[in-house]
Amino acid sequence: MSSCYEKIFHDDPNCSSPNKSLQVFVNDNDTFTGTCFSCGSFVKDPYGDNPPDPTKVVKKSQAEIAEDIQEIRACGSLHYNHRAIPIEDWDFYHVKLLYNEYDGKTPYAIAHPFTCNKKLSGYKVKLLNKKVMWSVGNTQGADLYGWEIAKKIGGKYLYITEGEEDAIALRHILREMNSAQYKNNDYAVVSLPRGVKDARKCIAKHLKEIEAIWENVVLVFDGDEQGKAAAKDVKRILPKCMSATLPYKDANKCLQEGKLKATRDAVIFRASAELDVQAIQISSIIEEALEPVKWGLSYPWKWLTDQFYGQRLGEVISIGGGTGSGKTLTAHELAAHNALEHGWNSLGMFLEETKIESVQNIAGKVDSITYHVPDTDFDRDQFRATAMRLSDNIELWDSEESVDPETDWTSMKQMIKSKAHYLDNVFIDNLTTLTEGMSATERNDFIGSLAKDCVDMGKKFKITFFLYSHLNAPDKNSRPHESGGVVKPNQFTGSRALQRYSHAMLGFERNQQANDPNCSLIRIVKARKFGKTGFVKTYYDPYTGRLFQKEWENEMYEDKKI
Repeated sequence: MSSCYEKIFHDDPNCSSPNKSLQVFVNDNDTFTGTCFSCGSFVKDPYGDNPPDPTKVVKKSQAEIAEDIQEIRACGSLHYNHRAIPIEDWDFYHVKLLYNEYDGKTPYAIAHPFTCNKKLSGYKVKLLNKKVMWSVGNTQGADLYGWEIAKKIGGKYLYITEGEEDAIALRHILREMNSAQYKNNDYAVVSLPRGVKDARKCIAKHLKEIEAIWENVVLVFDGDEQGKAAAKDVKRILPKCMSATLPYKDANKCLQEGKLKATRDAVIFRASAELDVQAIQISSIIEEALEPVKWGLSYPWKWLTDQFYGQRLGEVISIGGGTGSGKTLTAHELAAHNALEHGWNSLGMFLEETKIESVQNIAGKVDSITYHVPDTDFDRDQFRATAMRLSDNIELWDSEESVDPETDWTSMKQMIKSKAHYLDNVFIDNLTTLTEGMSATERNDFIGSLAKDCVDMGKKFKITFFLYSHLNAPDKNSRPHESGGVVKPNQFTGSRALQRYSHAMLGFERNQQANDPNCSLIRIVKARKFGKTGFVKTYYDPYTGRLFQKEWENEMYEDKKI
């Protein structure tokens, strides 16, 4: 997509226009192209060997953008059938017809409106006689094309096409094919704002409303390989959505070729939720398998990095510890480390602390300052700057909006899927709090379903889930966890499910009655990928709020004598 930059002299002897004006556009890839609306010429390099610095392009002010949008909005609708689409259908989607600015009467482009947060945010302008388009206003973060119109129509089905003309054409076809009994039936048809490249991301933005308004979603993408790949990608967040195979490449072409009945049948009667699944031949992946296995990225604790060969995205890691042991501290350390060391994006669902406490705790791990402790003397500007740095990579779930386990987890999944295109880590702390009020059987079933969901989302979206859990009481003859008892896999809340689905299980052990209660251990309870076991000694520094890998004498972990 391009944006208007400036007009320059069109230095071309073949241009018959007395004005010789060339409209220059700046493209998403920071290149410049030009189009002469008088002679129709497209100029690949309007500045030759001396283009402006795209990073220093002065963007229009909000007032100037608003003026441009209002100027297009004041234009009239199409007054003739274009691309076999009738006048009234163009008008229904509020498409505007633009005229040559020099003679004021020659049509040269159409403008499709886009909304954001229920307001008109910009237009996508397309030349009538060439495949050239650009944006006026903001269409980057825009809604699906026709989104507000589709919400008003409602119905049981939402149809999503690849392009704007396809959406208009498909709605026309479906209405045209209505029987006399249902002649007033209307259809909610939208299109992707930027083609199939960002299909999942664009649809994810509206996931909650889509699931609330429509019972079914039908993807009517182009029949090429890109369209098929995009449909598979969208099914990751809308697993029950269906795909339609049209008689021609897209809906507008079907209309132009007169294939109305075949198109209607394809999207209404023959749309399928099934995807083509093929067996993978080993020969096709040998070269990929021959590549040496690479190390993952570091943990905050070197020993854990060495044992697991680093962090890898797409895994489920369960972490358990006794009540008050400080296991949440590991989540704060991981979130801060992964944000600043690796640039990973995290969603923190901390159910036992407020969002303010979460910010204080995570920022404290960056600055080694106990922002969460009363009477801590700190620089407010430093805290603000650190929090703003973290804001680019960390988002928080508002735990104060809790309702009940089933509703909460449904909402959590919805949020994760809507942000899956950029998330790397999700922290859920903790499962015991999330399942409060359930019986033991209900809790185990619920955690099993949750863990399976995390495995599926982790695999599909390359997200690592860190699931935190309280522990069931140990055997009668075993040391209590609050006194540093060894963590075992069958002691996790919903242990069977977590043992089954977790790629790794870690125990956080601390003797709260020790000679030095700041001593702790991180123990590998399960490691599916590499099978390593063991533990590393860690130490909490109360002055900095940090958890370090540090050797300490065993006597420091023994019970303090009274």
